[in-house]
Amino acid sequence: MNEMDGLMMLFRAMNGEKNVIEHMEKEGQTEAVKNTMMAIKMNPKKEEWEKLGFVFTEIPGDDVLCNAQMPEGWSMKATDHSMWSEIIDNKGLKRGSMFYKASFYDRRAHMSLEPRYRVCVRYIDDNYTTKEIYFGNEKEKLFIAGQLYIPKDASNEEFKTKMEEEDKLKSIAFEFAKENYPDWKDVNAYWDIEENLPKKLENKKDE
Repeated sequence: MNEMDGLMMLFRAMNGEKNVIEHMEKEGQTEAVKNTMMAIKMNPKKEEWEKLGFVFTEIPGDDVLCNAQMPEGWSMKATDHSMWSEIIDNKGLKRGSMFYKASFYDRRAHMSLEPRYRVCVRYIDDNYTTKEIYFGNEKEKLFIAGQLYIPKDASNEEFKTKMEEEDKLKSIAFEFAKENYPDWKDVNAYWDIEENLPKKLENKKDE
């Protein structure tokens, strides 16, 4: 966003428009998705994206975004958050995310590809007291190491004990990953596996 954009934002604010910065960030997100403009700052390195079929070209004068041609069937999808968009592959699976803050005073962006599976720690109740530790992703829980309940009024000592239990459960999940999905940290690995396969496994250690 250049100086003219900043002046335009100031003009809009002076004319009574509310939440100007939020609106401009949303407009920036919409423009980036519509025109397939992606972050110059990327993880992993550019060459790994190009192996998948991405083609990047410079936008003159822009040190934050570049033009991108995505692999056939891939797309960008805006989320409800004005700074985050998802990168979707030709199977409809989320392969990565892009952060883009379009405000003129702090304009920046970065994007990354994600491995299909990881060790996850997620709250599974509305009170945010019960965590589930598993290996997989939001849709595919390939191995559930266990669940952990942490009361809202837990003492410091009790909380510390619970964190130690969580670390043990994560270690169990990491061991499963190491033995069964040795390349799980590779962002290009296992994406050819059909969704929800293999069959979900349960940790029977404590039964």
